[in-house]
Amino acid sequence: MRIGEVLVVGAKANDNSELIRRICPQIETTKTGICWGMLQLDDQMALQLYGINWEQSAKRFAWDLLCQKALGVIVVFDWEQMETFQETAAILDYFNDQFAIPIVVAAKLEGNTSHIPEKAYRGGLTLSKLSRFTFYQPDNPQSIRQLIVDLICR
Repeated sequence: MRIGEVLVVGAKANDNSELIRRICPQIETTKTGICWGMLQLDDQMALQLYGINWEQSAKRFAWDLLCQKALGVIVVFDWEQMETFQETAAILDYFNDQFAIPIVVAAKLEGNTSHIPEKAYRGGLTLSKLSRFTFYQPDNPQSIRQLIVDLICR
């Protein structure tokens, strides 16, 4: 069996673990807040998803080791909370400057929200050639699976 690795980074601790919990049948969490879960794609392929809280790890974490073997990074944030938008900009700047790795920037929309905060247009997010921006709904497992498809099937 082949196992690919995907990093799930969130501005808030709950964002990454919530995403992994929605699509993985079982997740493990360390004392430092890192979580991981296995997503079985078929009998030959599985994905190991690692949820890492940016607030706790930031640049002190061993990103270079993880990014060397990861298929990519999913950066999640809450579209309705401006502070997570700003933190996501810092996360993207870091990954864009340090690594050549595929990134899906995933803005969480609760319910049927379609409101785009005016401030989102002012600061913006810097996307590299390997980055893609999309929305997802945390209550919809298919929406979350689509993030992985978007990351892997570029």
